[in-house]
Amino acid sequence: MELANKFSVYGVPKTVINDADDYSLEGAAPEHMLLERVTAAIQG
Repeated sequence: MELANKFSVYGVPKTVINDADDYSLEGAAPEHMLLERVTAAIQG
């Protein structure tokens, strides 16, 4: 429950990258969207 509150989880699945909600995805996202978020997280 603590992590759900920390990352504002309203639906599942929710993928949080680098412990930052800025780069998270909610729902069953296509692979290209996940790769875009991972790339953005790496680049800062």
